[in-house]
Amino acid sequence: MDKLSNMPEVTLERLCGVLLNDLVPMSRELSLNVALSDVHVSELVDPTPYLGGGELILTTGMPFIGTDRDITAYVNRLVEHGVAALGLGLGEGLNIPPQELVDACHDVGMRLLIVPDRVPFMNVSRAFRDLVGSAQRAIFASKLAKQTALARSVAERRNVEGVLRQIAETLGGWAVYWRPSDESASVWPPEQRATVPKLRAQSARLRLANLHTASTFELDGAEVVQHSVATHGAIDGFLAVGVSSGARRDDHREFTLMATAFISLVRAAEVDLERAHRALDSNVTTLMVNGHLDAARMLAHPRRLPTHVWILAIRGERSAELSPIEIAATTPLPAGLDNPQMRMRIANCRHWTHLTETTFALLDADARQAEEAALKPRVEQPSSSLAASLSGVVAVSTIADQLGPLSAVCEATPLGQAAHFDRVVTTRAKDWVARLTESCGHDMVSLVRSYLQFRGRWEKVAQAHHLHRNSVRSRISTVERLLGLDLDDPDVAAELWIALGTITGPSTPRPPRP
Repeated sequence: MDKLSNMPEVTLERLCGVLLNDLVPMSRELSLNVALSDVHVSELVDPTPYLGGGELILTTGMPFIGTDRDITAYVNRLVEHGVAALGLGLGEGLNIPPQELVDACHDVGMRLLIVPDRVPFMNVSRAFRDLVGSAQRAIFASKLAKQTALARSVAERRNVEGVLRQIAETLGGWAVYWRPSDESASVWPPEQRATVPKLRAQSARLRLANLHTASTFELDGAEVVQHSVATHGAIDGFLAVGVSSGARRDDHREFTLMATAFISLVRAAEVDLERAHRALDSNVTTLMVNGHLDAARMLAHPRRLPTHVWILAIRGERSAELSPIEIAATTPLPAGLDNPQMRMRIANCRHWTHLTETTFALLDADARQAEEAALKPRVEQPSSSLAASLSGVVAVSTIADQLGPLSAVCEATPLGQAAHFDRVVTTRAKDWVARLTESCGHDMVSLVRSYLQFRGRWEKVAQAHHLHRNSVRSRISTVERLLGLDLDDPDVAAELWIALGTITGPSTPRPPRP
């Protein structure tokens, strides 16, 4: 990166003072009162074409694989290019700094610092950015004004794929835009798709996953420049551009910066559109779960509504804050339904609603595989802080009737597990309802329904039926003895609830006294 004129001065001494034991000078012989222009992560043997001078270079030591002469030549190149200091990260094959490197830095007056094991380079980069502050960002933005203006002029008629194709064809290399939150990636040319997992692995090894900075490294014989792309203040993804070592490096840097600014604009517009669609889908979902299908269809037009869905209920810490991708990756699912297709349906689901402590997703059972493949989640270990219940395929017209019992099953399911709940009236459940109706009458049926609805909460049942809670306990005990059941058993409660709703029809308990 070129030096940034008028940038607020940040000295190496001040940066070390902020980081303390996370950035330790090897020697105090050289003054640390030297201005830094940037912090740059690089594993290239010659990173100088991507530098403007005054940088703190961070490396895990890959350029030092070679002879003493190679190490000396590497340090000399940094000094000749005006690099301010070299930071060596320990723990990636190096437990102590190589003596050859220490001697080479001492001989030419290169400041050598240590980043201890398990300290991510992100700590150093973030501390530098914090010190520079908003003034540095404003100056950097002004340096990119022309490129950003050019990006704006074509933003309305281009997309991310178009940018990648343009930069790849201009530089005679390849370009990839990948996102750390999921497996989706845009690649040009398409035959370079095998590069994506290698970029992810390299970024993870170099601790770049959340780093707001540029980095350079070698991959499959290509020199790669990678920039983070931020939208609305957060990292959305990474643009990586690879060219052969014979390419013009000035063009490499210029076009990569231009593409980064352009993709940031395009992704910001896409994110805004996604938010608008989510808000619309949320309103459509609210209408669906309340049985207003005609209104839901009118609001959703021209996007179609599903006719049949699976209903997924989720509870647990922060369940309402998780994205569909995160839920698809971490939610436990019933053994018979835990497959990539079901998790892709969750990741692509548009219809979500949050009721009390339970999150519900309406998974389109009509979606074709081609539609599901649009977004593929990276499946992780199911979370031990979430529990779920999944219905069978049901018509959307019955959604409102399903949520209560499905939520009850979800609440009864231990965290880290999932239950499959299918609203089928079993033979034994039909017998329970018949015996209950014949022996106890409709008032007792209504009491049992309320007991199941309120999940065994005595006080709420008593209020709804204007009874003392001891009377409720006594009558529920009578029902349990008559039927030979435990109404607190979640399987029994689910079966009986379905049977009551199907055979006797819906019923609403009397409201509690004010």
